[in-house]
Amino acid sequence: MALLVDLTVERGGRLSLADVSAGRVAFSAPPTETFPANAVTAGETLAVGQDDGSIALWDLESRRRVAVLQPDRPVTGQTRRPGHYVDSLAFDRAGEQLASVSGGTITVWDVPKREAGATLRWGGRGQVRFSPDGRLLAAGSQDGAITLWDVSSREQLGTLIGQDPHGTPPDMTFSPDGSTMASVVGGGGLMLWDLSVESWMRAACSVTNRDLTSAEWERHVGDLLPRISTCASPSRN
Repeated sequence: MALLVDLTVERGGRLSLADVSAGRVAFSAPPTETFPANAVTAGETLAVGQDDGSIALWDLESRRRVAVLQPDRPVTGQTRRPGHYVDSLAFDRAGEQLASVSGGTITVWDVPKREAGATLRWGGRGQVRFSPDGRLLAAGSQDGAITLWDVSSREQLGTLIGQDPHGTPPDMTFSPDGSTMASVVGGGGLMLWDLSVESWMRAACSVTNRDLTSAEWERHVGDLLPRISTCASPSRN
């Protein structure tokens, strides 16, 4: 049975996981060298970002470190020290994908295989979150912009702009069906984003009253989806 845990970072970077149901410390991991660690849990797996940009995977049941993931570290100028520390970590709902931000690059890991499944060149620093089905990845940067990727194709779908974060990357969360994303910044600004393709199609039809032409489809949708009728019943004059 998965632990119900409260994850905290102690002074010096040591991680402690409290078993909420039992009211005791269930697990304690060694600290990183300098910076407070980023850490997330999924089921019985704990992922800990380390100072050199690697990610340690711990099995909570055996309390053993089972793997160390080593991401690419392109030279992007996004470093505080030699090597690239881990800005953010996020598991998908199933715990089979892990996204890490290090040195301006997002790496999506195949957790069961312990290998990188996708590398997304971002150039930013901030938070990452998966949609509930694990197909979309959102990354919020310090300028308030949120970039969306299709994980399987590694295609960037677009950038959402609208928040002034005052230097704080927005945090994001998805609705259970993935059709809406909420983003919030440190200053208290909250925004809701409509991510429903069906909703976009209805909005497009209300403006154009017709299907997209081939050129419009290529410009606005690209080759991510085969061209389909976007207006089921176009109006006729």
